[in-house]
Amino acid sequence: MVEKLNQAEKANVNVFAVMNTKLQDTEFLQQSTMTAEETKVVDLHYDPYWGMNKAELAALSSNSPSGLNDADVKCYGARYSDITGDPRQHFINIGEDTGRLGTCANELSKYESQALLDRKPELQRSYGKKSKYANTMAKQWYTDIGFQKEGKFKIDAWDNAPDFCVDASKGNTNNRCYCPGILYYGAKTDPLTNEHITTLDHLKQWLHAEKESDDFVDCSFTGVGLKEDLYKDIDKQCWCEYKPVYNPTKAADEGEPVTCKGQVYFMQQNVAATGAVSSWTDGINNYYTVNDWNSSAKNHTCSAENFEGVDPLPGTDKSCFCDEGENRMATGEQV
Repeated sequence: MVEKLNQAEKANVNVFAVMNTKLQDTEFLQQSTMTAEETKVVDLHYDPYWGMNKAELAALSSNSPSGLNDADVKCYGARYSDITGDPRQHFINIGEDTGRLGTCANELSKYESQALLDRKPELQRSYGKKSKYANTMAKQWYTDIGFQKEGKFKIDAWDNAPDFCVDASKGNTNNRCYCPGILYYGAKTDPLTNEHITTLDHLKQWLHAEKESDDFVDCSFTGVGLKEDLYKDIDKQCWCEYKPVYNPTKAADEGEPVTCKGQVYFMQQNVAATGAVSSWTDGINNYYTVNDWNSSAKNHTCSAENFEGVDPLPGTDKSCFCDEGENRMATGEQV
């Protein structure tokens, strides 16, 4: 009984924390002045952390001293070879200010955290889908739970992987980089081992700068908007994380509520051959049905009843995908 009361108290605290954070988010406040048809309903009572006991909640990275739980402290100590004392204290004194990665989980980019939201309707129902607040909370959930539960985040198969763009070493005269996405400016070699950095994840474990672009950018500290360089004695390089390709995103599993202003696809939940969670591009290659919905409606659920009784795959679990841009199919077409 006491444990249930503690969980209920924690849930109420989370609700007020969410509301307080939202009131400080100007983007959310702008959304709140829109009409019901212009914005999505955010369920403040849905808590992705619900069901965790007090000890489990206390052990999360976000609830731990300096944002590092015990597992993070071990990861941080193993990641950087110059740490001789307490890794947490090192992070507080040195690591955070020098851009070092403290957690076991890798740092999600703006694009990756949005993709995570797009895949998880349960996070959308709690935090919203497109705001800065939703993006931040998705990153926190990934650090606290997602990385340990599901492993390292992977981009969608149809998106281009991050790629090396240009070597900004001294004497290199061609420092311009074409990057339709996020340009990352950072060290060419590991500041501790002098090892050549060959992945974006490795570059992001150290001090770096980012700039979103759709054109050429100078791979230099001034090119990314800095007033002084990150490292004086280390050559730099640039990487590009490409802007993701647009596809309809998951809105609900069968029987769950759907909020979508646009076309909604009712299609397979899992890939039959592998059992993997289906994407829209997987589902479009099987039987499905599609309908136009308005997000102001309050009784839409992901079920055949809301698709004029059409069940495209009887006897199998299904999901709903939302195409708010209505970019993928002419209105009303069904298969």
